[in-house]
Amino acid sequence: MTLAVAVIPAAGEPAAGEDRLRTMNRITINSEYIRLSQLLKLADAVATGAEARFCIQEGEVRVNGVVEIRRGRKLRAGDRVEYAGRDYEVGPGEKF
Repeated sequence: MTLAVAVIPAAGEPAAGEDRLRTMNRITINSEYIRLSQLLKLADAVATGAEARFCIQEGEVRVNGVVEIRRGRKLRAGDRVEYAGRDYEVGPGEKF
């Protein structure tokens, strides 16, 4: 499985360095899914896999508005993740 990820600010999102009124980021994937812990690491929401595991198991992460405690949760295009005051949306990328 090949995975390519790009973090793209959502429409209307201020550029880097500007004050942020919204914190929605789009995570574009070029595969069928991405695991929750991978998304948090690739979006730079956490520094390590251990940190991702801890915050997920502590109930600090929501997927589509529901607390998620499974770090292996498969996220697909359209899923939304909330963590540490930021929102991430999984978006489809180009297929290989």
